[in-house]
This record gives sequence, C-alpha cells and structure tokens, in this order.
Amino acid sequence: MKTEIADKWIAALRSGEYKQTTGKLYDGKGYCCLGVLCKVLGKEFVDEGTLSWTIGSERLRSILPRDVVEDAGMYSSYGCYNSRNSSLTKDNDDGKTFEEIAGIIDEFRDEL
Repeated sequence: MKTEIADKWIAALRSGEYKQTTGKLYDGKGYCCLGVLCKVLGKEFVDEGTLSWTIGSERLRSILPRDVVEDAGMYSSYGCYNSRNSSLTKDNDDGKTFEEIAGIIDEFRDEL
C-alpha cells in the first residue's frame, strides 16, 4: 500500500472524527474502516452504502471499489493481510476498534 495514503488513513482512524459501523462502507451515520479509506481518498457517499459512482451495476456495500484499491496501492478489496489469512473487513465487523485497526494497517502496510 502507498505509504502516504496509509499514513493518512491511520491518522483518520485515530482522529475520533468517524463513527464506526459494521457490514457496510457507510450506513448513513458511521463508516467501516474501509469506508474511512474512501473518505481519505475524497470519495463521497450519496446514501447508505453507496458511493456516488458505481462499477457496472454493482452497488458497493462492504468492499472497496476497484479504483479505490488501485489509488491506495492495495492488493484486495477486503484489505487482506498476514499472508492473506486475515482481512480488515473481518476485523472491523468482528468488533476491532478503529485504533486496533490503525495498528494493523501500520504493521502490515506492505502486505495490504
């Protein structure tokens, strides 16, 4: 993952600015950790779980759109790490805090 984007993402997760949610990038009130990355990259959400653009006919809910993955220099839409045995999507939905997830991003940024 691109270092400057990882640094901004970690700072955003630790800022306290974003309320955390599960199951969706954005639920109208809060974001999952991947939704925060979308905001860091300047993507706007227009309603629950949908960014202001789509890829084909797919409505994006809990995975990153391809262009976000590419812009961030990531390998997967789920934020896979640890030799692809773990994912930030699962961590977020299993209850890890943004602070814990920021630590994971910092530790595994080269694998993301």
